[in-house]
Amino acid sequence: MAEENEITLDDDAIALEDVEKSTTSDAEISGVIPFVMERYQRAEDSRYNDEERWLRSYRNYRGLYGSDVQFTEAEKSRVFIKVTKTKTLAAYGQIVDVLFAGNKFPISVEPTVLPEGVAKDVNFDPKMPEQLQESNELVSPYGYEGDGQELPAGATEKDLLERLGPLKEKLGEIEGLKEGVGQTPTAITFSPAMVAAKNMEKKIMDQLQESGAGKQLRSTAFEMSLFGTGVMKGPFAVDKEYPNWDDEGEYSPVYKTVPSTSHVSVWNFYPDPDATNMDEAHM
Repeated sequence: MAEENEITLDDDAIALEDVEKSTTSDAEISGVIPFVMERYQRAEDSRYNDEERWLRSYRNYRGLYGSDVQFTEAEKSRVFIKVTKTKTLAAYGQIVDVLFAGNKFPISVEPTVLPEGVAKDVNFDPKMPEQLQESNELVSPYGYEGDGQELPAGATEKDLLERLGPLKEKLGEIEGLKEGVGQTPTAITFSPAMVAAKNMEKKIMDQLQESGAGKQLRSTAFEMSLFGTGVMKGPFAVDKEYPNWDDEGEYSPVYKTVPSTSHVSVWNFYPDPDATNMDEAHM
């Protein structure tokens, strides 16, 4: 009787193991991967003609024959004159000379025509004669003998800046400070907007130098000469660790948020084919 109650399995039967947790898929997230792959494929297909041109440029630069060049049975190779390499290196040298003409990264900061939050120019006259304030007589723009503004022989621009230096620190305490350019020979004009712009430029230059932006720009200029296209990414804000030890010898690093730039090869750049400007071309 026990044998009759037993359940027999056929040889073709398959047993499935029990699963503790069933996998569920999120409908909103499941469509992300196909969407990204579809956009990537569109971008890759749209730059196919450019890739063909880049490959021809690279083969010409390296002196390599493409698959379209066929040799006869008697030929094993042909002489390849590297004209492209000579022209590319010459163009690269000229571009770098222009970009780094001032031995610094090619960027500058200038104040706008109408700066906001700070005056463009301010002036004051420390030795304005009383009779000039009371009358409208014209004064010679070259000054007059005995006005105390004589320059010694061989004076340079540095001497003028040193004379103006102590006055810059006291501009906030000066009475009679007026906005605009000075109109009298003894008036001293100071440009706060220009000073703020140059201080910003100095800080940007220091940060770009730390991030190695000059070397990356040279790599970008080389690909511009070779392929006709160069890509440089950034700047992006990153937290950088600066080594620091306290008085007791304990390591206490300092973290600062600094900009970071990087060179991107043209082979890794897939712009949006529907973009009309560079802001819309990022993928």
